[in-house]
Amino acid sequence: MPESRSDFRYVEELGTSFFLHLAERVSFSTSERVSLLARLASCAGRPSEYDRLVSFHVVLVEPEIPPNTGNIARLCLAAGAVLHLVEPLGFSIDARALRRAGMDYWEQCDVRTWKSFADFQRDSGLGRLFFLTTKAEKPYWEADFHDGDALIFGRESRGLPESLLHANKPHCLTIPMAAEARSLNLATATGIVLYEAIRQTQCPR
Repeated sequence: MPESRSDFRYVEELGTSFFLHLAERVSFSTSERVSLLARLASCAGRPSEYDRLVSFHVVLVEPEIPPNTGNIARLCLAAGAVLHLVEPLGFSIDARALRRAGMDYWEQCDVRTWKSFADFQRDSGLGRLFFLTTKAEKPYWEADFHDGDALIFGRESRGLPESLLHANKPHCLTIPMAAEARSLNLATATGIVLYEAIRQTQCPR
């Protein structure tokens, strides 16, 4: 791919709308499409709505409630993030409730499934993993997030396994809340942490 601004003179001539059309027609994943469009717009000297999006990974370990996963899939699409689902799932991925929550965005979402968390760790190729839990003390906003980080969430009823939390204690984060609240809805918690990660990378301290 050309590197200099002069090499992208044709982007100025054709306009970024051409590349929006191209990226929709070519078989890119959501994260690849966001990266390509942001780079093309930047090289053309044009501001782009895609400049604010970065690539994070959201990992749901054994999720149980279809509407939560559907809503999180839609959230990931909006944020340019990849969604990973670790089996066993508490529902069929074709469940009507899941697709209704994801609306007509589901087919556009970059969703990847894994047989186990061990398979995910071994084969995903991802770097830093952050584990969200009510049992940690470090608030999520104290983490130093970077593009490409993965945010790990557990099942709605029990959270992440104790063994996983113990093995990754330095990377466990929590969302502080009033003592009267036991926990937050999974989709709500995901949105809070995902957009804090995006805020940090787009508006460094």
